[in-house]
Amino acid sequence: MKQLSIALLLLFAGCSSTHVNAPAPAGAAAASAPLVPAGVAVTVQDNPSDPTLTCAPLLGLPVHDDTENAFQNLTSAGQARAFVVGYGTPGELCTGRAGECGTVITSMNNFDANDWTSFANSIRGKFSRLTVLACNVGQCEDGAALITRLAEEAGTRVRAPTGLVWCQDDTLTLDENNEWIEARPGRPARAKCPPRAVPVLENYNLFLNGQWTKVPVKSVRVVEFKYKGIPPYENGTVETDQARSLLELVDWGHPFKKQARPLAAVTGRIQLSVSVEGSHPIVKNLILYADALVADAEAKDFFYRTDNRLHEKLQKLRLRGPRPHEK
Repeated sequence: MKQLSIALLLLFAGCSSTHVNAPAPAGAAAASAPLVPAGVAVTVQDNPSDPTLTCAPLLGLPVHDDTENAFQNLTSAGQARAFVVGYGTPGELCTGRAGECGTVITSMNNFDANDWTSFANSIRGKFSRLTVLACNVGQCEDGAALITRLAEEAGTRVRAPTGLVWCQDDTLTLDENNEWIEARPGRPARAKCPPRAVPVLENYNLFLNGQWTKVPVKSVRVVEFKYKGIPPYENGTVETDQARSLLELVDWGHPFKKQARPLAAVTGRIQLSVSVEGSHPIVKNLILYADALVADAEAKDFFYRTDNRLHEKLQKLRLRGPRPHEK
């Protein structure tokens, strides 16, 4: 028994997030059940070229390329419980093929409920529970609103995670700080906003010229900060002064390693210019996922977390434009 316990600890320590220049965490105490168990109805956002959505736990499952197709897959299923798997961001679920979720037919949120309620009605009362499995989709007020509306329209319990969902080879896992929210017909979901505060930094820890380097904050300049929206939200570029303030909501001082990919929609792109003494400025291109993670393609398997306020501020910018529709 003692040897078994040690083996489990080692296994989970290998799947944990590790900060740069910090010791690895101790690991979980006990094994957890698969996120998508056997014997349930599942439909997965179709993206054959993306290793995130083609990792082992999702291989061979029915796929969808828009919202209607997702519910068609569930309508024809005969199991008692159901899962919809795709890319997410707070209050938003992407349903389009190859990560496309820029229209009302390839995304789901509470604002565009009229575009998907008839599909949700098609499974009304069919399942004892429906799980929406995507990064941060149940987070805060927008997440609770989406899950509440989906529970009403589908006539069943609906749950979703507030945290990140990771896919690593043959395993789907949740962030340690994840909380599930759940709604039932007539019983709304209670909004949960797990706190994620970023400390005040004097230096950024950036991957430059093949190594991690501490760079003074004043040596980093924002070249461009673009945000992407899922309907009814707009795409756009943040003005320079405001972009600088948004940069402070990313924990650039503590990159962490995670040999997995998040089930997260791309919600922005950031370009930085870093001045290093004795050389020309270095340009860094980074990707923002679900307003919760920033990834540097040059530093494989490393991510930066963000403050919750980054999502709040970007949503306000996204809502300034008119609502886009499928042409």
